[in-house]
Amino acid sequence: MRDLLSKNALGRIHEISIEFRHDFLSSPMTGSAWRHAKQLAGAGALGDLGVHAIDLLLWLSNEDVELASATGSIQYAVRSQSDGSKIKAETDDTANLALKLKQSGGVGNILVSRVATGLAQLRFTIFGTKSGLILEIDPNSGAANFSHAPIEITALSSTSHQSIYSAIISGQTSNLASFNDGMNAQLILDEALRYIEASS
Repeated sequence: MRDLLSKNALGRIHEISIEFRHDFLSSPMTGSAWRHAKQLAGAGALGDLGVHAIDLLLWLSNEDVELASATGSIQYAVRSQSDGSKIKAETDDTANLALKLKQSGGVGNILVSRVATGLAQLRFTIFGTKSGLILEIDPNSGAANFSHAPIEITALSSTSHQSIYSAIISGQTSNLASFNDGMNAQLILDEALRYIEASS
C-alpha cells in the first residue's frame, strides 16, 4: 500500500481511515488487571491498539499529521477477575481520533476497540483523487483481503513479517518504520490522551 501511495497511484489523498478492532476484553471479565489501571498501563485501547494504527497512518501517508479531536470511552466501569474480586476500570476500551493530513489537506481517522465482540480486524480505507482501496486484515492469522481496489494490486502474503525480519537482518531498512516513526506515533498518542482527559 505504501508503494501505491508513494507512486501517486491513488492521487492526492482525501481520506485515510484505520480501524483496529479486537475482542480480547469484550466481556466484563479480565485476566489482566494492570491493563485497566491508568498508572500502570498509561492508556487502554489507545495504548494497546491505537499507537500501532497511528504509526501505520504516519508510515503510509508519509505526511505531517495534526490531531483535530479525540474521544475515548470505558465500556465496563467495573471489571471482574477470575478470583471473583472487582477492579475499577480507568483506561479506555474504545477511542476515536480525527486527524488532519497537512500536506495533502486530507483527513485521517483512527478508531480502536478492544471490546468488539466476536471481531478481530485491522481495516484500512484510503481514497484519493484517482482511486481508492479497502484492505481488511485478520491480526490473528495475517490473512488479508482487498474488498475494493479499482487499481491493480499485487497479492499479499500472510507471512509479510518474515520479509521485515529479513530486511532488518540484511540491513535493508530504508522502507521500514524507524525509531522516529514510533516516536511521532507516541507523541500523537500522548496528545490524544491529554485531549480525552481534558474533555471528559
